[in-house]
Amino acid sequence: MTPTAVVFDHTALAALGTGHSFLAHLVEAAHRDTRRQVLVPVLALARAEQDRPGSAEHFGALPALSFVGLDFAGAGEVGAYAAAAGHAWEVTHAAHVARPAAHWPNGLTLFTTTPELYADLGVKAFPIDPPGST
Repeated sequence: MTPTAVVFDHTALAALGTGHSFLAHLVEAAHRDTRRQVLVPVLALARAEQDRPGSAEHFGALPALSFVGLDFAGAGEVGAYAAAAGHAWEVTHAAHVARPAAHWPNGLTLFTTTPELYADLGVKAFPIDPPGST
């Protein structure tokens, strides 16, 4: 099996924090199999903490979550997308992590409650509760 990874944005973190079963399953699968990764952009984590104080500590205690920071080039890209498209920092950082890169040439699936936020950012945003699933 080849390594796989998914990205959780700030809305997915909020859902995970309230016990969303699908997202919890993804985290559990990553905990059991090191070839699976759940990537969390640090700006999404910062937004989750802003929205629900104490959540950063909770997510930080989950060993299956991998937190993705920003390097110089990434910060420039995130800032440029935020300025050009008027998106929030946490949205553009999540898109940056999910975009195709050397490690993930096809990009990664980004889980969110609001895929429309990512419509013009060139990523595969997947709703955690697709229409008709509830």
